[in-house]
Amino acid sequence: MSPTGSNEDPPVSQRVVERVAAAEDVDPVELDARLQDAIDTEALDALIARGSSAPTVKFVFCDYRIVVDGGEPVTVAVDSEE
Repeated sequence: MSPTGSNEDPPVSQRVVERVAAAEDVDPVELDARLQDAIDTEALDALIARGSSAPTVKFVFCDYRIVVDGGEPVTVAVDSEE
């Protein structure tokens, strides 16, 4: 098992994009912004891959507050800023 869950789990950056796309009711490729423009996705994935010692990361993407909890299991919360 990988530090972020099962070997089938996508990187946390991909999960963020998928959650925001679901909130917007669009396909991930149809989002108006790129996650890479909001946060360093490689650094985010590497930080969260540390497992239970990974911190909680908060940032804004597509007008949503994103909270990535690096604990086990990794959770991604998406809340509208409205």
